[in-house]
Amino acid sequence: MLYQMENQHGGDVYGGGITLDFSANTNPLGTPPGVLEAVCRALPRLHRYPDPYCRQLVQAIATHEQVPASYVLCGNGAADLIFRLALAKRPRHALVLAPTFAEYEAALETVGCDVRRYALDEANDFAMTEDVLGAIQPPVEIVFLCQPNNPTGQAADRALMRRILAKCEEVGALLAVDECFLDFLPDGEALTMKPELAAHGGLFILKAFTKLYGMAGVRLGYGLCADEDLLARMRRALRELTAITTSLSVATTLAENDECTVIQLGGALRNSSFSVVGPFAEQMLRQFSCSKLFFGVDGFDLNYGVTTTNLMGGHLALMMIETVQKVIALVDSSKFGRRGFCKMCDVDRIDMVITDDGVSPIVVEQLQEAGIDVRIVEVIRTTVP
Repeated sequence: MLYQMENQHGGDVYGGGITLDFSANTNPLGTPPGVLEAVCRALPRLHRYPDPYCRQLVQAIATHEQVPASYVLCGNGAADLIFRLALAKRPRHALVLAPTFAEYEAALETVGCDVRRYALDEANDFAMTEDVLGAIQPPVEIVFLCQPNNPTGQAADRALMRRILAKCEEVGALLAVDECFLDFLPDGEALTMKPELAAHGGLFILKAFTKLYGMAGVRLGYGLCADEDLLARMRRALRELTAITTSLSVATTLAENDECTVIQLGGALRNSSFSVVGPFAEQMLRQFSCSKLFFGVDGFDLNYGVTTTNLMGGHLALMMIETVQKVIALVDSSKFGRRGFCKMCDVDRIDMVITDDGVSPIVVEQLQEAGIDVRIVEVIRTTVP
């Protein structure tokens, strides 16, 4: 398994020296010949964009699963749909099992969700019991369950799953059931929650071709749900971006993108940077919770911290830093080792640094040793004749 790595999904065999991969649970028999033949038949159409609505695929899945086509939503693997679900619902509180598939929590954290873990007991061979019902209480808004659970392999009977669904409905929580591994079981049809879909709009089932058919490289998953409004929001989820900015220039540029919603903070305008600062901007900022912050700095000293030359701008940046999940500093290579007038935060609050190729290798090494992800951008330099 891949632990303590940025990619915890598994399947990253491209780092070199890996001959056997145990980090992803796919069919050991490999991809069926019929799938390989279908891929080869499609190659002459490679120059075309795929159907954005997956019309034929949706109908085929609906026929196979014996559900209405309106219940089906296709995605780039089950992981894509997990993130779309988190973005569409934006829950504030969630419940997951422990241990379980790490992608649930990763997706929920992107929307600032408080994730509670229900620990499975080794004494019960990590099987889920009815005790989990006690953990489904307000303010939980969504529950993720893997059936059978990954990585324990334990499956719950349908009677318990129905009780869990009823408890979720009682507290107003959505139940997301990951059945990507269910078809491996000989009694999978007896355990699936598909018969409950029509009567329960608060049930979402995840499925994928990845595992059973050994076709992870194709990235094909789908979700089943009777709530058509939820599916519509999920279709839009990854196409929508909301950007909150103090900069008039940034707002003007982003406004040219139809798929981006721009929120311009108000306040006193700094003529030197065409950005706003002050109490009005701070008051607006308190109303939002964001996933990522991109901000520029005037000084980046590994021992002292991250600084700026503007007192009011520094205070606003500090507020942003305290309310986001990931902090990304945009640092000109000339700013390393410098100190500005106002300190914004310590270096350990920075998750990523994006800088130019003029940065010293020693500085890069020091940043990485501090646990900071470093991205270096090549600068195209031109000479004026």
